[in-house]
Amino acid sequence: MEMLLKDQLTSADVILINKIDSIDEFTLKEVESSILNFNDSALFFKTSALEKVDDEVFEAMLGGA
Repeated sequence: MEMLLKDQLTSADVILINKIDSIDEFTLKEVESSILNFNDSALFFKTSALEKVDDEVFEAMLGGA
């Protein structure tokens, strides 16, 4: 499973971290840092169901960014 996740991260064009409202700021920074170690060129977004998802996120996911 770990290898699948690494492959997905390294080949991603867009990366979303969802449910950021469920974790503290320190943990969020650790997750961001870990992801950036695998892929520092992908578009990167943090999302939460408590906030409106920016149109830029949808455009990026659909390949329009």
